[in-house]
Amino acid sequence: FQIAKVCRTREDWNGVAEALEKAIAINPWLSQYHYVLGIAYRKLGKIRESEQALQTFGKLQKEHAELERQRREARRAESGLELRPLE
Repeated sequence: FQIAKVCRTREDWNGVAEALEKAIAINPWLSQYHYVLGIAYRKLGKIRESEQALQTFGKLQKEHAELERQRREARRAESGLELRPLE
């Protein structure tokens, strides 16, 4: 991802896309990679690929938000269990 950042500052969109494709192959769950890849593809005129990358970004964002909501609920439930007096 660091290589993609450097390429982005140089407006080397081919370099950005190449670096992010490799990063996504290693860790496809980081939504930020897909977002920036979508931008790079759009700059390169690859509209279909851009839309696909941005759809993946949106899907991952929703999944991450749902997981975070579930974590918060679990923490609240644990806190509630600890605070209730034993009968």
